[in-house]
Amino acid sequence: MSIKVVNPCDLVSLAIQQATLKMSIKVVNPCDLVLLALQQATPAQSPEISIKASARQTASRLDEVNQLSQQTAQQQQQLASRFDGLVSETQRLFNRLGEQQSPTQAAVESLKDAVTRLTRNAEADRANFLQKTEADQARWIQNTEEIDSLTDILMHSIQNAEADREIFQAEIRRIWEHVLGEQRGNGRGEG
Repeated sequence: MSIKVVNPCDLVSLAIQQATLKMSIKVVNPCDLVLLALQQATPAQSPEISIKASARQTASRLDEVNQLSQQTAQQQQQLASRFDGLVSETQRLFNRLGEQQSPTQAAVESLKDAVTRLTRNAEADRANFLQKTEADQARWIQNTEEIDSLTDILMHSIQNAEADREIFQAEIRRIWEHVLGEQRGNGRGEG
């Protein structure tokens, strides 16, 4: 018995061809195509590991990774906007001081407070952003590891299904040859 490694793209291609022949053309989810190919490549018995559940988990993890990426991009845009606002606010304060030409202690204190507040806010925003980015990165790594694990499970299931299919085909071939041999033997005896 030999185990053949099957390329998932080949299974998807086979499923697309068979689905096109059997039904009208429509938009098909790639995971459903892989499942259809696996169902056609496996015997009627269900495998120990649910390939469909693995594919759904993989798709779910990919959706989570995509959502985390979108959230990170939105947070980066928000922080960039806040930093631009901080710069604009600081420039506005400096322009106002230049126009007045008579800096007073109150204006200087106000500017110091504003700069201190803006700096404190910017530092807090930066720290929050870094912490959020590290957490998102850790989740992304974990999701990637889970996806890799699910992919390994899926590939193992495909290999098992291919081996089972080859065994099933060999058994059918043997039975067929046996039936043909009996028919030839019966035909000679009657004639």
